Amino acid sequence: RGASGDVYRAKWMEQEVAVYLITNPGKEPKVVQEFHKESEILEELRHPMIVHYFGCVDDPENMAIVMELFPLGSLLKAMKKTAFSHKLKVKCALDCATAMSFLHLCGVLHRDVKPDNLLMVSMSLECPINCKLTDFGTIKHIGFLRQMGMSLDTGTRLYMAPEVLDTEDYSYPADVFSFAMLLWQVMTETEPYDPNEFKRPWDITNFIQAGKRLAIPESVPENIRALIDACWQHNPSSRPQFPQIKKTLQSIFDELTSSSSS
Repeated sequence: RGASGDVYRAKWMEQEVAVYLITNPGKEPKVVQEFHKESEILEELRHPMIVHYFGCVDDPENMAIVMELFPLGSLLKAMKKTAFSHKLKVKCALDCATAMSFLHLCGVLHRDVKPDNLLMVSMSLECPINCKLTDFGTIKHIGFLRQMGMSLDTGTRLYMAPEVLDTEDYSYPADVFSFAMLLWQVMTETEPYDPNEFKRPWDITNFIQAGKRLAIPESVPENIRALIDACWQHNPSSRPQFPQIKKTLQSIFDELTSSSSS
C-alpha cells in the first residue's frame, strides 16, 4: 500500500505481473495528471536495468499501471533476508548506475534514488541483471523542471542532496548525491542517520547543509569509499556523472571477478 495507490500481484496474458492501482483517482486531479505523465515517461524508458512497463488501464474508475513482477522484492528487503557478498553489492550498485546513466542520457531525473527503489531480479552473479530501477512517480524531464520550478516535497529526505534541501535549482548531480547515500547504506548494511543522534528531521538537514557527511567505516574497501566521497561532494559540479560512476564500478566488479577466478 502506498500514499496514492496499492500494488497487486496479478496474471496478464498468462504471465504474473505487478499492478499499481490508483486509489480514488476521480477525487485527486493531481494524481490523475501524474498518472498520465508517469505512463508517458515509462513508455519511453525501455532499458534492461529499468522495470519493464507493459501498459496502463486508463479507465476513470480503475486507473492502473501494469509492470514486471519481482517476487524477491526490493534490494533493501532482500538484504534483510539474505547475506550479500561484497561482489553482489557492487553488482547491484553497477546495475543502478547503468540505469541512471540511461535516464540522464534521456534528459530525465529520478529524484528518489534509494535501495527501496531497486527491485531484485536474481541473487546469482551468473545472472546478467541482478536488480532493476523502479518508482517513476517522481521522475521529471529536466526541461519540465526548469520550466515549472523545483520542489522540495519530492523524494526521500534521508537521501536528498544539499541543493535540494536548500530549495535551490538542482539538476543531475542531485541524483548522484542520492546514489552516494544508497551506496553507503548498501555497503555498511546500516540505515542512514541514527535516530538516536538525529532525533528531528531538521537535524539531518542541518547536518547535510553544513557540509558534514556520515562516517564511512574502514571495513568498506578504499575504492568504494573514494567513490562515495566523490558522489556526495557538497558542490554539485564536483560530483562525477553516472557514465563515469558506471565505469568505475565496472572496473571494481571486473577486478573482483578476476581475483575470485584466479
